[in-house]
Amino acid sequence: MKKLEEMTLADDFMFCKVMENEAIAKEFIEELLGNKVATITCLRIQESYKDNSTGHGVRFDVKFIGDDIIYNIEMQQSMLDRKSDQDEQRNLFRRTRYYHANLATQALPEGEDYGALPDSYVIFVCKFDPFGKGYAKYDIKPYNETLGCVYPSGERTILLNAYFTDKNVSSGIKDFLGLVRDGEYECDSPTLLFYKVVEEIKKVRQDPKVRREFMSYYEHVRLERAAARAEGREEGRAEGRAEGREEGIEETILKFALSLQKKEGISREEAFMRVEELLRVGEEFSTADSGEMNLDRDRN
Repeated sequence: MKKLEEMTLADDFMFCKVMENEAIAKEFIEELLGNKVATITCLRIQESYKDNSTGHGVRFDVKFIGDDIIYNIEMQQSMLDRKSDQDEQRNLFRRTRYYHANLATQALPEGEDYGALPDSYVIFVCKFDPFGKGYAKYDIKPYNETLGCVYPSGERTILLNAYFTDKNVSSGIKDFLGLVRDGEYECDSPTLLFYKVVEEIKKVRQDPKVRREFMSYYEHVRLERAAARAEGREEGRAEGRAEGREEGIEETILKFALSLQKKEGISREEAFMRVEELLRVGEEFSTADSGEMNLDRDRN
């Protein structure tokens, strides 16, 4: 799994921390919808975690409310374990339906009139093209077939495609999707949104509080992977032996961190931070040692 310093906007954890910034979220929504938003308030960050390599756990998503609209914004990675593109599409589309239902349930207190229910906007930033048509933005609303017009249920789904060929979005959203797609995206005429996101990524990478939160996430993912491996062994799966060696290293790291926590009487987050630092130093030493060996070989 990536270190915090290596994460880009496309990584769930980084995406969540960047979009948690209300000023950035407001700028993003205004660029996306093409109109001003008076105020926006972050409701909560999903507290559970998702490891995209195993498919276990719950997602990261960010929820906001502003101008009587609830926004749910989430990064969507490609779902590689689906049987076909059609199955993948169905899963994605039904997921948006599920999100809208959840937003409605959370937004309407028991006993309140349905007219008090705010509109709900589900926005997925996809690292794939959900319809395969090349558009940067797919804007979806319920439709009244009989009257030939939008059905005003208050639901709106927007699927953004980072690998677009047809730029039907503003320059700000184009830059945002470029950062999702390329990580270190460079553009000739950077927009304000671009600058804000790039600076926030730098800030997140250096924030000690965020690092502690990341280590908690890091630990959770490792535990999820360990559980998945144990389940796989019980079922007698022989596949993925090369991958198993890498996972064995991860399990060793996990055990060492937990042992360090118990021995030193420190928190799990602190234990994982220490292990991460040891690994970083080890990698630097290994790189330097390899360089010296190459120099010696050249001299000989």
